[in-house]
Amino acid sequence: MIKECSVNRPLIIKKNHLRSSSLSSTLKARLKRIGTCADRVGIRMYLVGGCVRDLLLTDPVLDIDVMGEVDPGTVVSQMQGNITHHPPYGTYTINFTDGSHIDFATARKEVYPKPAALPVVSPGSVMDDIRRRDFTVNSLLISINKKTYGYMYDYAGGYHDLKKKILRVFHRQSFMNDPTRIFRAARFMGRYGMRCEHDTAAYLAQALRSRVISRLSMKRLSNEFFRTLREQNPQKAFDIMVEWDIMRYVDDHLAKVTWKPIDLPVSAIPDRCAWLMRHCAPDQAARILEKLMIKKTIIDTVVSILSAVRMLQKKQSVSDSLLEDFQNASIYNIRLLERMPGVNKNVVRKLRHYHSARKAFLNGADLHALGYVPGRSYGEIFRTLRRKIWEGGITRRVEAIDFIRKKFPLERYS
Repeated sequence: MIKECSVNRPLIIKKNHLRSSSLSSTLKARLKRIGTCADRVGIRMYLVGGCVRDLLLTDPVLDIDVMGEVDPGTVVSQMQGNITHHPPYGTYTINFTDGSHIDFATARKEVYPKPAALPVVSPGSVMDDIRRRDFTVNSLLISINKKTYGYMYDYAGGYHDLKKKILRVFHRQSFMNDPTRIFRAARFMGRYGMRCEHDTAAYLAQALRSRVISRLSMKRLSNEFFRTLREQNPQKAFDIMVEWDIMRYVDDHLAKVTWKPIDLPVSAIPDRCAWLMRHCAPDQAARILEKLMIKKTIIDTVVSILSAVRMLQKKQSVSDSLLEDFQNASIYNIRLLERMPGVNKNVVRKLRHYHSARKAFLNGADLHALGYVPGRSYGEIFRTLRRKIWEGGITRRVEAIDFIRKKFPLERYS
C-alpha cells in the first residue's frame, strides 16, 4: 500500500509559481486581492487541484479552485462579483462580469459509505483535503497569502510524479470508492502521456475486474463520456477505454468505438458525437444519446448529420435538391461528411465549394440598399446567386450586383 503522506515534512518550493504566463494579469490581481483579504482575517489559502497541475505544465488554466484551511466565506464576501454559496459542501463561487469565475472550498474530508457512492463530506484539515484527491499530481498546493505568495507545497510527492508523468493514487480503495477516477486516469494517460505506477495499476486492474463501474449512475457515466469527448485530442483516451473495456458501461454499441484524428473544435459537440458514432444508424445514435440525457437539440443535429451520411452514400452527383438540403450545413459538418465512410468524396467536395459561396458577396442589408423589399424573395435571390457563384459564373461583388439586377428586376421584386 502507498505510504501515508507526512504532514510534518512537505516539500516547499519557495518560488513564485504565480508569475506564469498561463495566468492573465486580471486573474493575478484577483489572487493577490484574495491573499490580502485572507491575511486580514488570518486564513491560509491555496490554489489547489487541476489548476495547479496545469499551471506547472504551462497549460491553459481554465478553472480556478481556491481552498481555505477554514470556511473562506469572510474572504469571499470582500470580493467583487456575483457570489453563490453552497452550504451543504461549504463551497462558494464568484462569477465576474468578464464571464470568468473562481471556486472556493473549505478543507474537507470525504468518507465513502460504499463503492461508487457519492462521498459524505465534512470539514477537515489540509491533510484530509489532500488525501481525498484522486491522484498525487492533483494534490499540490500554491499559497496565495502575502508572505508565501506563489510557494508550492507538496505533501505527497505529486511534483515528482508530475515531472515523471506518473499516476499514483493515495490508497488501494481509490478506484473502488470513486470509479469515475478510472475514466480520469484514461484521460490523463491520453492527454499527458502518463502511466500508472505499479500499485496504482494493480488497484485499477482490481477495480476493472470487480465491474464497480456498473454501479455508477447514467448521469455520472454521461459526464465522463462528454468530458472525454471534449478533450483536445480524445483518440488516445478512447483507445485506452476500449482496451479496458469500459465504454460498454456507457452503451454496448460504443464498446469498440474508435476516434480518428479530425479537425473539429472542442466546442463542436454534435459534430464530435456524430464522428464518434459514424458507424451507428441515426436511430441507434439517437437512442444512445437519449440514454446519456443530453439536450434534444444536440441529438437532432447528430441524427441529421448521420442521416446526411446515409443520403450521400447513395448519391453519385450533385443536384439542386441536394444543394437545398445542405444550404444550412456548417463548415464543420461539411468537413465531417467528407471524412465519413462510404460517401462519394467528389460530391462532398462540391458541397464544400458550394458552402464557401454562401456569403455570396452580398447580404440582406445590401439587397435592401439595392431597393429589394425584405421577404421570401431574399431566399430565392441568394439561392440563385450562390448557385451561379458555385458554377464559377461570378467572382466579384460588382458581378453579383449586376447578375441580381438582371435576373431579378426591381419592378417585380420591390
